[in-house]
Amino acid sequence: MPDIRSFRRADRQQLTDLVNAHLGAVAPGWAISSAALLASLESDPSQYVTDPWVRDRQTLVAVVNGRIVGALHLRRYGTEPDVSADYRNAGEVAWFVFWPDRSDAAKELLDAGLAVLARSGAAHVFADGDIPTPVSYGVPDVWPHVAATLSAAGFVPDPACTEIVSSKDLRAHTSPETDLDPHRLTRTVGIHGTRFTAISAGDPTGHIEVIENLTRGGSLMTLAGWAEIAELDLPDAADETVADALLEAATRWLLQAGTRHVLASAGADEHDDLARLHRHGWRTLTVLQRRWMLQVG
Repeated sequence: MPDIRSFRRADRQQLTDLVNAHLGAVAPGWAISSAALLASLESDPSQYVTDPWVRDRQTLVAVVNGRIVGALHLRRYGTEPDVSADYRNAGEVAWFVFWPDRSDAAKELLDAGLAVLARSGAAHVFADGDIPTPVSYGVPDVWPHVAATLSAAGFVPDPACTEIVSSKDLRAHTSPETDLDPHRLTRTVGIHGTRFTAISAGDPTGHIEVIENLTRGGSLMTLAGWAEIAELDLPDAADETVADALLEAATRWLLQAGTRHVLASAGADEHDDLARLHRHGWRTLTVLQRRWMLQVG
């Protein structure tokens, strides 16, 4: 029988190893330090909208013969009027990971977590994969053991929240010989990072915005050399030249920053954007299922 208990600081290395095994299956070489992981258990400044709504947090672990075989992190959201209706009085399994050969202990761990949320009076419960890295904000398809255990407990993912994450190895990129027209493209500060905007007759016709550094100020050093397309608004299919120019401008900029790999996410229904990215050398990295709702009754 597993020992289900609250996380202790002495557990930090085993917990980090468990989390990093899951991250490494999503993106090659990715990992989080113990310090960054422990800090995220107390607050998540990157979630500047939803984090202030959290009223309670708790991390539980499942231990078998001294080994941590599973862990989950819970959040309980407040009831104040300023809390969004989707989060008001909600309980969340913020993330849930376990060694695949210990699904028995994982089931007991999840049941214990749900019992905590039930005792708190949560009106509804949902689950996600909110480990603080760019591609673990849902349950990736490379974590089938996690998806199966959530499903068995009654969680169902929102089909509208399926995202396809693609990546490109920029070390293999070959730029076209033609220069980009500086009068048709502008580079400015965006709302996430650096924005490139296509201009036609003085009006914007599309843009792409990139985050050049995913290390979050050095706390995620294994992500050095990775970048992300934070926004992608390409012109319609009738103007592939402009779309190509935007993607090329962003790629050249990232290469100057020393980027080796770049990520891009798109909804499963955004077929045109996905097709364009894949024509430019992106390949599917993982498929994320987000916002798993616990079905009652």
